[in-house]
Amino acid sequence: MTSKEELQSRINQWIEDHKEQMIQDAIELVQIKSVSQKNEGGFPYGTGCAKALDTALKMAQRMGFETENQDYYSGTAYLKGKTKKQLGVFGHLDIVPEGDLANWDFAPYDAVYKNGYILGRGSSDNKCPAVASLYALKCIKDLEIPMEHTVMMYFGCDEEAGMSDIVHFLENRKAPEFSFTSDGRYSLCCGEKGILTAKLTTDLSGSNLVGIWGGQASNMVPDYAKAVIRGVDAEELSGKFPELKVTEQEDKTVLAEATGIAAHAAFPEGSESALRKLASMLAAADILDEKGQRAAAFLSEGFQDYYGTGLHIDFEDEIVGKTTAVGGAAYVEDGKLTQLLNVRYALRADQEEMIENLKRTCGEYGFEVENLKNDPPMYMDLENPCVQILHETANEFLDGTYTPYVMGGGTYARKIPNAVAYGPTTRKIDATNPLVYGEGHQPNEGMKLTDMTTGIRIYVNALIRLDELLKIKRSKEEAPKEGM
Repeated sequence: MTSKEELQSRINQWIEDHKEQMIQDAIELVQIKSVSQKNEGGFPYGTGCAKALDTALKMAQRMGFETENQDYYSGTAYLKGKTKKQLGVFGHLDIVPEGDLANWDFAPYDAVYKNGYILGRGSSDNKCPAVASLYALKCIKDLEIPMEHTVMMYFGCDEEAGMSDIVHFLENRKAPEFSFTSDGRYSLCCGEKGILTAKLTTDLSGSNLVGIWGGQASNMVPDYAKAVIRGVDAEELSGKFPELKVTEQEDKTVLAEATGIAAHAAFPEGSESALRKLASMLAAADILDEKGQRAAAFLSEGFQDYYGTGLHIDFEDEIVGKTTAVGGAAYVEDGKLTQLLNVRYALRADQEEMIENLKRTCGEYGFEVENLKNDPPMYMDLENPCVQILHETANEFLDGTYTPYVMGGGTYARKIPNAVAYGPTTRKIDATNPLVYGEGHQPNEGMKLTDMTTGIRIYVNALIRLDELLKIKRSKEEAPKEGM
């Protein structure tokens, strides 16, 4: 047996020996409801995220790693190398809300291992991948594989709600020489669409459309929505639209409810927005006054598809394809309707034109654009030697058919210099390959155990090879030049 074969055999045996403990560690994290809640309980992202971070850092300490808590913005664990130069592995512990429980076949936070999957909200996005990443570092440590670089494992707490955690981290620390985040598919994500978010608001005060509410986050297609209307006949509305659940309230208002199918805002295909569905029916019912009718028409026509057509921001390019535009959560406070907007736009979109079109279209319906945030796209050159190493390593331990891709999802890689998203999901997006359980942001979320174990194998080898590649590169750069 060659030394290479021997190393792989030792890695495989180590994974097998630690698999049960890894399952228990992952379940412990998934059981924690860690939706980012800004400044709740005295923590930057709330008590749930703080508990998840404490739990992850205790796991790392149990494994023998030095850890650091960055004031509960994030945490880090370190596999010490011969030098202080770093490679980075990034994961996050915050999750999106569970959505409508009626769409779940099991309790989102009663995490279990079943049918080869760890089940629960946040299992695939991103707690199980983060646990697998930590175990990859533990494998290198236990097998005493020498590393030139120190490997830093990062646990974030605000990835789903703005990434202020990674901004805080990079304001206070230097980024590693090269990093990957375990928040994607193989072979690797070399590009991410730009992300634009905003609050689209209008005045509903005095309208017979008292309010419309739905969804729980900006980056989720709403699977439930409700509206309260004054001065309408409940029976007549129900007769026109039997899909709606219509109930007359004690104060003589009517409650109309609709259900849909949730999805991540970056991958909305196959979903159904309950908000758009409800707004379309209300707009067609001829029961709303001018203010209410205009608002319902906007929610219906502005979000007529998932590609920004109704907002006139439907840019696309040959690199990442179409822009996606999703109306996430909507709510009414003090007579003001707010619709959260989440746009994932093409790399070559004209950003100024896109924003101008959005503002103009919203204005035509009486909506204002507030709190607009624009996070430009990222793209990593496929000729980068580190990128090539990751791609080749993934295919060596898979079936050899995986290719680099670009996506609408946003990961820490868009914020970190010299970084890409890298696994651990092995499933290829294919209509002929249906999901057994939901993916990130979907009901019935689950993480396949074999993706975790394969991920450890790939990550261990990738880190070893990146370490050697950058060591050689640096030695060449530092070598004396002839004639000097």
